Amino acid sequence: MSQRESLVQVTTDGLRTPRVACVTGATGIVGNRIVEALVAAGWHVRALSRKPKIDESRVHWWTGGLESANLDSFLSGAEVIFHSAAELRAAEHMWRVNVEGTERLVKAAADNGVRVFCYISSAGVVGRVEVSVVDENTTCNPAGAYEESKYAGECSVFRQSDRMKVISLRPTNVVDGEAPGILWPVCRRSVSDIAALVLKGAELSHVVHAEDVAKAALYLESRPEIDSGIFLVSYDTTSPMTMADAWRTAGEAVGNSRYRMNIPALPVWYPHLIRQTMGNRGNRGDVVFSGDRLLASGFRFSHDSTSAVRHVARTQAELRAPQRLLR
Repeated sequence: MSQRESLVQVTTDGLRTPRVACVTGATGIVGNRIVEALVAAGWHVRALSRKPKIDESRVHWWTGGLESANLDSFLSGAEVIFHSAAELRAAEHMWRVNVEGTERLVKAAADNGVRVFCYISSAGVVGRVEVSVVDENTTCNPAGAYEESKYAGECSVFRQSDRMKVISLRPTNVVDGEAPGILWPVCRRSVSDIAALVLKGAELSHVVHAEDVAKAALYLESRPEIDSGIFLVSYDTTSPMTMADAWRTAGEAVGNSRYRMNIPALPVWYPHLIRQTMGNRGNRGDVVFSGDRLLASGFRFSHDSTSAVRHVARTQAELRAPQRLLR
């Protein structure tokens, strides 16, 4: 049976209809990649977003948020749901969206017979640790409104794991060509960015490409032999890269001599000591987030740290080129 044939179900009256996958946060950095991958694989996709892409004919777009959308209608007949919607900026709304909205969504999914619930969490929920390598068994001590709300949302999802398969992905610093995230200083390359590089250049960047987060979500959903569980999505154990390495790699990618400056970085304990002095209980910059469990499942990344940084640097250089021409 081909992949596309496996994504067609036959109803009781003999009609062949495509299987349905739902995605929340469908215009976000990860949600958008998941939608693209599902469409390419032949799924019928329902995408929920506050700002839908109304010109997208291949996807059935739903406008709204988790607190207001008709979730029973959204999930009716769906086999899987990929939940990547989250409030990232407004702390006063994080609990309502990331926890209460997630609780509403996962209950509706279970009530509507959804087979797999894939939750896009964050490696940040681990919080402050006393170990040098973080894995899925590391005790979580989230700090900050976002991390606390994402962890509470994750816990609410697993309370429904007796009714359906539940997968939680904890990606590290997600990057993409149009959303450089942690790599923004590398792309902007201002004087203040160079100063920051001197201070934090020896710290790990923890980058992971959005394409690989989406790919991992679809892979884990599709494997019936993989049970409910948590999976870190990280390149740290296969291709660790410091911020200084990211700076040089970006320079090589775009041929910019200023990128390739060999900037001396202070020892990794130094910025950690400064943060502690200022009351910030963050981890040392050399703590590794292990992706071994995901790799042990048979999954293979499409990118590594080097290719992810190159892609971001080249895309940002292209996007910024018209701005330079207008000056």
